[in-house]
Amino acid sequence: MSDTPINVNQNSEIDAQTTPEIPDILPVLPLINTVIVPMAVAPIVVGQERSVKLVDEVMRTNRLVALVAQRHPEARPAGPDDIYRVGTAAIIHRLLRLPDGTLQLVVQGLKRIRILDFLQTEPFLVARIETSPEQVISGVTELEALRRTLGEVFSKLVPLTEDIPNELAAAGENISDPRLFAYLVAAMTPMETPLRQEILELDAVENKLQRLIEIVQQELAVRELQQQIASDAQEKISKSQ
Repeated sequence: MSDTPINVNQNSEIDAQTTPEIPDILPVLPLINTVIVPMAVAPIVVGQERSVKLVDEVMRTNRLVALVAQRHPEARPAGPDDIYRVGTAAIIHRLLRLPDGTLQLVVQGLKRIRILDFLQTEPFLVARIETSPEQVISGVTELEALRRTLGEVFSKLVPLTEDIPNELAAAGENISDPRLFAYLVAAMTPMETPLRQEILELDAVENKLQRLIEIVQQELAVRELQQQIASDAQEKISKSQ
């Protein structure tokens, strides 16, 4: 099943200019079938006992955590070999404790991080990490061309996808930062977890944009074909009636 699209909010509580300093040691919260990208604001549900202990601990300190997708979603609980090595440092903005013991969180991705090594596995995962800034390797003209191309295909996909608010297409046009725009599209476009993880792991912003153009074009083609099939079927039904 594809990941649920995630909101990237330009007016979120923390922007790129006010991002808190990321320490080099963070607790690691494994995510099942979910990839949180930098600047994305998303709800997540925490239910495993180990993960609840982790959240309780970080809420008493700086509320910072490393969110990393599980390579093996079936692992319970996930160990170091079950998760990817590239994830996102995030801050927990809100916490709701439910009667069944699970936690509903609202998190915001801050910066891309890479796990260097694990320092502990109990009572929860803790790792030494480093921030992993994205790179720009081409000229401004090429970067802008890629951003505009992605914007064009994404704007065509939005009306065909119920999970993506229509206003996002217009909002995307106002995002001049190619990196932020890439993460907006990566967060909102329906795609499988490994694909979204692939986008996160690509170092060059240009490569992120190029790969997203391919993914969005493919999704657009599928949606258009579905629409055409439904239209043809409806036409046949109308004629038969």
